Amino acid sequence: MDDVFKKYKKRLARIGIGKAVAVALIFALFAFGIAVLIAWLCRAGIPVIFGVSGAAGAAVFAIALPILYVKRFRPTERTVAKRLDALGLKERAITMYECGEDVSGMAALQRQDAVHKISSVPQGRLKYSLALPAVLLLLLGAAFAAGTATASVISAAATQEEAEEETEEEIIAETTFTVIYKVYEEGTGTIEGLTEQQVKKGGFTEEVTAVPADGYRFSEWVDENAVPFANQNNPRSEVNVRADLVVYARFEKVSQPPSEDEDVDGDIESDKGDHEKNDPDKEEKDPQEPTPSEGSQEGEGNAGGGSDASSANNNVIDGTQDYKDNFDRETLEKELAGRDIPDELKDILGDYYDTLKP
Repeated sequence: MDDVFKKYKKRLARIGIGKAVAVALIFALFAFGIAVLIAWLCRAGIPVIFGVSGAAGAAVFAIALPILYVKRFRPTERTVAKRLDALGLKERAITMYECGEDVSGMAALQRQDAVHKISSVPQGRLKYSLALPAVLLLLLGAAFAAGTATASVISAAATQEEAEEETEEEIIAETTFTVIYKVYEEGTGTIEGLTEQQVKKGGFTEEVTAVPADGYRFSEWVDENAVPFANQNNPRSEVNVRADLVVYARFEKVSQPPSEDEDVDGDIESDKGDHEKNDPDKEEKDPQEPTPSEGSQEGEGNAGGGSDASSANNNVIDGTQDYKDNFDRETLEKELAGRDIPDELKDILGDYYDTLKP
């Protein structure tokens, strides 16, 4: 009987190993998924998650495989006989197995008939098969392991990115830069405020003011190459500092106005002299000949018994018209009242005419 069942037993042994591998893989997949979930809840990194989970799944598979084969899927003479009878031997194999110790003639005939029928069954008819529940559990385990692994990878990547951002923010918060304010040309002005400041990255400086020296005025803020900055406010402060910076205040010289005595009067006298020299209609007069005004004044003075200084002082506009007797403030105010003139201007004009009174 051992010789008859030998080749079929080897075939069933290989099939049993395959089934043991499939079932052990189901246990390993669930163990892997559970380990991934635990590592993810512990906020472990991706290498730790897959390292620990892979080791857990491999350990479960290594332990479950031999146990399942020995206890469940290793073939025996009885299981071989049952599998052969399932191929259409009508319980000849199992009967031969159960009557193996029987030496009666009937048992001998039965064994001969069973051996003849078994010999006609090829090994290929013993095929690998896995129960439907086992197939469903295998698919479910694979889906569970893949889902937990994917979720943990995404979560761990996000956690790692957040940690890197927090670390970068901490580094940025601890980074400081130096901002220095200087005068571009010495002696043209000064800087009021803290001229050298330590600023955290992304921070801002205290305000400083560019004060020009005498004869100068503030022009612009520039860098060391005299390139103007976009911000030309004075006072000035830097915002969102991201590097060391040196800012120069540039001043320009103010042009001096001409002297009133030297330039203005001199130019007027010069222009007047040039105009008189170049005027062709101006008649040349005898310096000894008195002018009409002088004669008139002398005549009036002689007629009155002396010179009239007050009359000359009243000729305040054109030098000839005496406004002393023609000024009437009330009449003037009435005339001004009929015009659209601001009250403030009326007061100014009235005060001006008051100065004309003797």
